[in-house]
Amino acid sequence: MRRRYLFILAGVIVSALLLVLVLMDRHYRNYYITGLTMEKVSPGSQKDAVGCYLVSFSVRYSNPEYGLFIGGLQPGLNGLEKKIRAITFYASRRQAISSPIRVLPDAAGMNEEGFREEDGTASEAFGIDSLVRGINDNSIFRGGYGGRFVAVIDSVEESPMAVEVVFEDGSRLRGGL
Repeated sequence: MRRRYLFILAGVIVSALLLVLVLMDRHYRNYYITGLTMEKVSPGSQKDAVGCYLVSFSVRYSNPEYGLFIGGLQPGLNGLEKKIRAITFYASRRQAISSPIRVLPDAAGMNEEGFREEDGTASEAFGIDSLVRGINDNSIFRGGYGGRFVAVIDSVEESPMAVEVVFEDGSRLRGGL
């Protein structure tokens, strides 16, 4: 009788441990920007339009946390591990572009024809400083998802050849066309 009781008790304990291990999952609290790319896009059906560039971030998640039932959480909810100080566009002369740059977040208007400017209206556009603040406080690109935006440069003389992200610790990432 005692042996049978021990088998049942051992079975219950092993089943409970297996259940806990199956339900335990890893969640990443933060993310790093590991790379960026820039490509020229055109609004609507204009294939030779000037001034619209799609900038995309590559991210790597960090600070894993283990727990029960946290597998459905979006990774990177606590935001960037290294905050951004500045985002700068450079022309072919390796000079920073001085003309105003409008930013349309989320790049939701991208499709096979290009960028539909009517999807990103002027009321949704904001500046580079607002973009940096939004990325740092995790209100834009929440958890690293959708890490891309369309930069609209109004000057025809200054077309960017590269984009650079400078982090608060002084490190830099650069991407070009």
